[in-house]
Amino acid sequence: MSIADIGSALDSLRPCFGPLVVPQQWARVRSVGGRLAGSWSHMIVETRLAPDCDQADIMVALSRQQSQRHGARAEITGWAEGLVQAWSEGRSSLARSPVLWLEYDLPDDRPREPLVSVCTQPDLLEAGWGQPPHSSLQREIAAQALDQLVLGAALVGHGATSADIELRSLGATSRDAPQRGLLDQLERIAAELPRGLGLSHVAPLWPRGERALRLTAYIPQTTVLPWLRAIRWPGDRSTAERLVELASPDWVIVGVQVEVGEAQTRPYIALELPVGVGGRRYAAMCAWLGRAVSAGWCDADKARAVTEWPLQGPEGSLRRDVYLKLAWEPRRARPVVKAYVGAS
Repeated sequence: MSIADIGSALDSLRPCFGPLVVPQQWARVRSVGGRLAGSWSHMIVETRLAPDCDQADIMVALSRQQSQRHGARAEITGWAEGLVQAWSEGRSSLARSPVLWLEYDLPDDRPREPLVSVCTQPDLLEAGWGQPPHSSLQREIAAQALDQLVLGAALVGHGATSADIELRSLGATSRDAPQRGLLDQLERIAAELPRGLGLSHVAPLWPRGERALRLTAYIPQTTVLPWLRAIRWPGDRSTAERLVELASPDWVIVGVQVEVGEAQTRPYIALELPVGVGGRRYAAMCAWLGRAVSAGWCDADKARAVTEWPLQGPEGSLRRDVYLKLAWEPRRARPVVKAYVGAS
């Protein structure tokens, strides 16, 4: 099933959000959602569970499976327009990407360009996944996405340097541009993943004013620390150990997010904890949030709203989704806990 009207989908879920999305943030989320014309495969609202943080953002996705079955489409303007169009038309290596995510950060009322996350695992949505692509293919998918994003930024005058604009006007590719350092780092990191696994998503951080890539890989929790050593992650090892410990033993597979600049890996790290639509991981999430409330990391009402999220809608309606994300806040020596709730 596709989501033809994001605004209406949000309205149908409004009672479920409760304390997760305060009125001011709801107005922002609803305003952006109402402008997202098209037919989407997923809609997620990113919420912060700390008592002192009420920011909520909105994410939407297009899937190639959905597009083939239901004619899913998107009408996007701004610097991501060319990438979305190239992906929709199946041009170049972007045709191998099964999912495209657009994330709209909403810390205030100022309009922002979306953070675009491109899936680089061609069979991600297929049962059993199959063999991961070679790191060079993942690099090529990312390169095509990066080319389209930098070109779009240059065309609208947003986030591009004079060098970017000059290179785009000359028709240069990522292999000739300064961005090749980012792609070299991506390929190096993908090659160090545990055998049989690949990167799942690549997100250029241009909309946040950073010439960097955020990379996501789903790997066994027991391999996270060895992998960080292999990629020469420069962050605080004790921080990574704390996050892995928080995920253990309930999540065997975790999503690990790291970032790379043009010359090296950056110290950012976060873990995604998939929950799905019930079963053991959902029970683990409920127990985990109870402990997080006791530790003062999460607001009790927000945590309750997450545990009470209706995972299955009425017959024939959208499936409801939920998962957690953990990062670390050094200033307060505590984890930052986010809940992603929505529908697909």
